[in-house]
Amino acid sequence: MPDQQEIESFMKSIKGQFGENCKLDTPLAPFTTYNVGGKADALVSPERIDELEQLVRSCKQKGIPFFI
Repeated sequence: MPDQQEIESFMKSIKGQFGENCKLDTPLAPFTTYNVGGKADALVSPERIDELEQLVRSCKQKGIPFFI
């Protein structure tokens, strides 16, 4: 499991890669049917399948937990 510094570095990296399609520390309620949910460390919305594949691969390599 990566430490907090590694996670923060990774999140800055994906924010740089995905720009406006990456929101950090984002409430999930607006994205659910019942408007419930906590905060996501990062909410990423890839536009292409290859971006999703790259993101998942990067998360797995660095041991960053993710949910699709």
